[in-house]
Amino acid sequence: MRHALNVLDRAFGEAPAKKINGEDLKGWLATTDWPVKTRNNMMGYWKNAFGIGKDLKLVNENPLIGLKSFKNTKATDVRVISVPDMEKLLSVMPDEAMPFFAIGAFAGVRLFGKELRGMRYACALNRKRVIAN
Repeated sequence: MRHALNVLDRAFGEAPAKKINGEDLKGWLATTDWPVKTRNNMMGYWKNAFGIGKDLKLVNENPLIGLKSFKNTKATDVRVISVPDMEKLLSVMPDEAMPFFAIGAFAGVRLFGKELRGMRYACALNRKRVIAN
């Protein structure tokens, strides 16, 4: 919450709280390169803060009430890979790539997350490329 309020202060610190409107807040967030979830979390913190401000009669209304959250606009066409297709894929996979695809297929690995950065081939216990149905 403190971080969110610091961000709000840096972005709108000169404006009186009663003059800040929700469209301006959301518009400013839209200009950031933050992920959708981070922007929505920030709006949630700000909504809570303005709600407290309204309860304390510091602002007349909560400018974030009624604003829709950001939507992820990336196309996500997810398809489940069948067991035979996964067997074929792993049978031609280079050894260096096999752990990523095997773990990703069965447990999920985010491409840019901590999971991938911490993954090492030596950590893969099953190198037989066997898939159980």
